[in-house]
Amino acid sequence: MFIFISLGYWLKKTDKVYLAYILKLIVIPAFAIFVLTSLKLSAELSLCIFVLISLPAGLNSIVFPEAFGGDSRTGAQICFVSTIMCVITIPIMLTLFSHVSGIPIG
Repeated sequence: MFIFISLGYWLKKTDKVYLAYILKLIVIPAFAIFVLTSLKLSAELSLCIFVLISLPAGLNSIVFPEAFGGDSRTGAQICFVSTIMCVITIPIMLTLFSHVSGIPIG
C-alpha cells in the first residue's frame, strides 16, 4: 500500500486519476478473485462479494475531500472515469471470476 501512496505522490494529477481507476477496477478485483477462491466460501457469497468489490468508486471520493478542505476535483474525476469505464471492466472481471472460480454466472 505504501508503494502506491508514494507512487501517487510523484504522478501528475491526471495520472493519479488513471492510477486510481486501474487499482479500483482492475488490480483490486483481480486480487480478490484469488482471495475469494482460496477462502472456499459459498458460490453466492463469493459472487456477491466480488460484484461489490468490482463496482466503481463512490461519491465519498468527492464528499470527504470537500468536507475536510481537500481537492474534491480529483475525486470527481476518479468517480467519473471509474463509472464510465466500469461498463467495460465489470463484464470482463466477472467472466474472469467465473473461469477462475468455476462459478457459473448468468
